[in-house]
Amino acid sequence: MVELWHRLQQRGCTRRPESLFQVMKKLGLFPPKEKKTAYKPKPYQQMTYPGQRVQVDVKVPPPPRRCMADPELRLYQYNYVIPPQSNVSNP
Repeated sequence: MVELWHRLQQRGCTRRPESLFQVMKKLGLFPPKEKKTAYKPKPYQQMTYPGQRVQVDVKVPPPPRRCMADPELRLYQYNYVIPPQSNVSNP
């Protein structure tokens, strides 16, 4: 298409390549785009009880790790572990 546009320019055409593309598209010189296949969700096994797929661990940091704004406020660290037998992807 660029070569065609360049040759047209040499013969005195002053249109932009975008215009040439639009005309060629209207004339059907480009193949139509292939349609994407529709997304089909995978079957998902519903959990039967809380924590079936994810294990959550709670840690209390050592005493020097206290909140500076309120020393009485305790901080906790939450970690989650996905057991190896589950079929959930790890983020």
